[in-house]
Amino acid sequence: MSAMKRLFQVMADKKASDIFLSVGAPINIKINGVAVPVNQTIMTSDTVRQLLYEVLTERQAREYEARRASTRKRWS
Repeated sequence: MSAMKRLFQVMADKKASDIFLSVGAPINIKINGVAVPVNQTIMTSDTVRQLLYEVLTERQAREYEARRASTRKRWS
């Protein structure tokens, strides 16, 4: 089972409404309006990207990479 599927299962089990993936923070899920960490592992940009790609279609992944490359050019 993929990591995102496991996270979605945790969300379903705990009746969570949202998931928050942020670089530099642990994964949080919202339960009854309160964000709660799933664990204490601090997410890296590579880890967040890997989780993201598990749920994106190929087209969405291409669009994401194109926007990401465009943003990098503006900041360099």
